[in-house]
Amino acid sequence: VTAIERDRRCLPALAELSEAFPGQLKVIEGDALELPLASVMSGPCHIASNLPYNVGTALLIGWLSGQDWPRLAMKVHRSAFTPPPKVMSAIVHLTPAAMPEGIKAARLEAITAAAFGQRRKMLRQSLKGLPGALAALEAVGIDPARRAETLSVDEFLAVARAMETA
Repeated sequence: VTAIERDRRCLPALAELSEAFPGQLKVIEGDALELPLASVMSGPCHIASNLPYNVGTALLIGWLSGQDWPRLAMKVHRSAFTPPPKVMSAIVHLTPAAMPEGIKAARLEAITAAAFGQRRKMLRQSLKGLPGALAALEAVGIDPARRAETLSVDEFLAVARAMETA
């Protein structure tokens, strides 16, 4: 187990755990937002975390980004935390899907970021700044007047494939 801990107040407790289980816990003092996952882990890994809400999304997106393609397991009551947050939490279980053929993850990330980046905009407006995206919509028969939330995952994949081959 590798623990990344930014809060120095938690390090003594982690040191006790490490001593109680020799060779089974590696503690890295640092900020998980600043450490690339590949520098800490190699190959497939399981991530368990107790994240502050303000950094959870950034870390999750970072962990799921890149060339590898990365569910609600249970709810956790706010009283389980000190201090208790104002919202309920959840344990999320993510199972990586197979990498779709003919698509770079970065390409699909760029398309979905642009498509969902301007809330409630039609695709023709939200994708106009992404070179080749409007032509790819046309090539796969997607009406550019549609909004991002109406497209299926397969439709986003088709657009990405069309952009890769253009």
